[in-house]
Amino acid sequence: MLGKEFRTIISDLTEHEVLKELLKDITRELNSYKQIYQGRLHAIRNVSIAHRDKNTMEQLSTIHSISWVEAINFVSGFDKILNLTGQFLQKVMDKSVIEFEELKRK
Repeated sequence: MLGKEFRTIISDLTEHEVLKELLKDITRELNSYKQIYQGRLHAIRNVSIAHRDKNTMEQLSTIHSISWVEAINFVSGFDKILNLTGQFLQKVMDKSVIEFEELKRK
């Protein structure tokens, strides 16, 4: 979603260097989240959802092993990234409406 094509578009906006730095911050947060939680989330997903282990007890054990603290950490860590992304995209939309002729109100 925030890849090469998007980066090319925002390079046409004023203050694009500031926007690129904000985007780097988001990418850094995503990479950090991935490094911290990927292994555990992958294990949960594979046993309980994606490949649904044939052993029902293994599924239940894996699901039951998710503590409420762990679940809160999963969600709040990702929520932080979503909030950063939302703030960033709002800035991009605000600038785009002002600077891109095709988006100006008639």
